[in-house]
Amino acid sequence: MNLTADEGKLFYDLYAVLLSFVNRKLKLSSEQFSDSREYTSTPPEARTAIREALFARRELIDEFVHDNPANLKADELEIVASWKHALPGKFCVLRYLKKYTVFLTSGGSPNRAYGVLGLADPLEAVIGPRLPRLVTTVLLPFQGKIIYDGLVSGYNITFGGGIKRTLNEEYKQAKETFGIVTSLGETVVPAIIPPKKSKWRSRKD
Repeated sequence: MNLTADEGKLFYDLYAVLLSFVNRKLKLSSEQFSDSREYTSTPPEARTAIREALFARRELIDEFVHDNPANLKADELEIVASWKHALPGKFCVLRYLKKYTVFLTSGGSPNRAYGVLGLADPLEAVIGPRLPRLVTTVLLPFQGKIIYDGLVSGYNITFGGGIKRTLNEEYKQAKETFGIVTSLGETVVPAIIPPKKSKWRSRKD
């Protein structure tokens, strides 16, 4: 399931002005953009660098909301403010379901399963049909739902039968403990997944 076209446009419009503010503030990239069209035309490497800087310094979200340099409406500022609860890190994409795609945290204790919606394109088209798949991205709250931020990188890892069984067991435990999480807020932890060496190996069992 995806956001509607109007929801997707709203997300990209807001994300573009926030990251443009961060880029100007921190002088991270010579690439300049001021709207969603220019933002999506900016090289992914530049967008990723700015994104990573933002979530390393989340106080910039408060600063943006306070200053409101893009003259956003109150409900739009509320969406941007909610991104303080973003969840960046590695995830194992496990299931394409009718309502959402299931992302399982990688290396967490305990793991959690998140129901994530696609943006303009279905996540299956972005990530590929073969699951499980290990990816790095940022999960964001958006109007009571969870989306990803449009930037996702995958790993060329083949999962053997034993690893798949382990992942399915972790998924089962996550559902029994927390359910499938479909919104992000103050009660969702951890806010940042610490980098850890994956226990998954790129070989067949």
